[in-house]
Amino acid sequence: QYKDAWILTVQDLASNLGTDNLIKQEGQEITMNSAAKNPIETIADVPSEIVVMNFQVVNMDGGEPVKADIQLVDGERAKMIDHIESGTDWALHKESLGLDTLQLIAQAMGYQKTQVELNIHDLKNSSENTTSYVKHDTIFVKIELKELEKGDVQIMFNTYFYGNSTVMRVQSKYELEEVYKILERNPGMRIKLHGHTNGFSRGKSYLYLDEKKNFFELVRTKEYQKKGLSSTKLSAYRAETIKSYLVNRGIASDRLETVGWGGEKMIYDSDSPMAKNNIRVEIEILDK
Repeated sequence: QYKDAWILTVQDLASNLGTDNLIKQEGQEITMNSAAKNPIETIADVPSEIVVMNFQVVNMDGGEPVKADIQLVDGERAKMIDHIESGTDWALHKESLGLDTLQLIAQAMGYQKTQVELNIHDLKNSSENTTSYVKHDTIFVKIELKELEKGDVQIMFNTYFYGNSTVMRVQSKYELEEVYKILERNPGMRIKLHGHTNGFSRGKSYLYLDEKKNFFELVRTKEYQKKGLSSTKLSAYRAETIKSYLVNRGIASDRLETVGWGGEKMIYDSDSPMAKNNIRVEIEILDK
């Protein structure tokens, strides 16, 4: 059923190279190139033609793993090579990588967007908040992210609402929980939720009702219906829905502020192909 496939056979390095050729460093196995008898320090040193890399993202302060989106960019040609999730294996042919550095742009909810450079010819001399090590057949790259600071603003791109509604889609749960974890981890943090829409309009909408706690359940009945709702009010109510969710999870309401802007601060023109990104909620860090 497969059109093509590749198989990577990994030898038992301890028996073939001898235990002296396995180095223990910070609890990690650093495998050695059997030909050069030196630790793998460049991608070119990898014996096979296929290079397997795994990008690990962690909290700069606590060291705990962070789920992040990573863009792999060829900076010299200003071209994005790939887009992956942290912890995912990424494979490429060495011959196809004709550049000196690989730019990695990592972004996660609650953390500052970070760009680092991986030195292809000298893995040890990459960006400061990046470390690399080799284990078996994979090059692991660890990227450290810093939590948002006072004054930072971040878009909740993975929090979705039903059209003409203040009810969230169930796919929003992961990002909402990430926001909750950040607030729980930083008890002095206060945030402001900014709601935005794509342009200005007025019409019928179906609401989230706090007494019903229908965060992810769209109900199309008169009880939940609001006629003539402006885009400014709709955006404000959406921010209030997120606030209600966080309060329901145990965050004090006085740590959360909300505001609705309607279509006053659109990112794209209302009829452009990217217009859907105007429908968003942003988090502003008021205090930490």
